[in-house]
Amino acid sequence: MSELCLDIMEMNNVEKVSFCINDMMPLLSNTQCKYDKGQIRRIVQDIWKLTPVSNTLTYTTYQLSYNAPQYYSPIRRTGRFYTITKDQLKSL
Repeated sequence: MSELCLDIMEMNNVEKVSFCINDMMPLLSNTQCKYDKGQIRRIVQDIWKLTPVSNTLTYTTYQLSYNAPQYYSPIRRTGRFYTITKDQLKSL
């Protein structure tokens, strides 16, 4: 999951990625990993020590796009999202 986030950051030239658990599931579907929503939540909250924003807000996340040159295209959504930076991922 951390490599996926770093890949998105590199391809889209951004320093941070915001996502909800439901955003991460389709992105992980192309990997050969088996996962469920609870496992993703445990990684994000217990290992990465992230907390979601307190209110439902608008954020930019990424989705798979085979037509986009970066392979991941930005999309605006609303929800209680997590944000992780490149530095946080590299320090894990």
